Amino acid sequence: MSQGYDTAPPTLRGTLGNSERQRGRGGNWRKDGAQPSLKSQIYRKQCSASNRVLKQAKQDFYSQTIEECGRDQKRLANITNELRGEKEPAELPKSDSNKALPDRFSALFWKKIQNIRDATCA
Repeated sequence: MSQGYDTAPPTLRGTLGNSERQRGRGGNWRKDGAQPSLKSQIYRKQCSASNRVLKQAKQDFYSQTIEECGRDQKRLANITNELRGEKEPAELPKSDSNKALPDRFSALFWKKIQNIRDATCA
């Protein structure tokens, strides 16, 4: 399938399937640069139609998703970060007590320092 089909949200793949199948039935440009055949012209038209369907489907999907956010700014920020391809920020590990987590970090860094000292002395 095309690259556009792979990047479509999962709910849109059914919408694009028929358009993509029709697109695959066309031909390609000839390698020697000759004028495109009728089959190539059909292929180009179907590519254009597929791209229009994909663009409209994505627009509808994301418009609906953003509208569903309402006034939830955190959810809207997560959606915009997803659209821009940004990863979610890392969260700190959970801890049972306020003292246990700092002690774990301390032990980790002391171990790293000891490993560096051992490596440089050897």
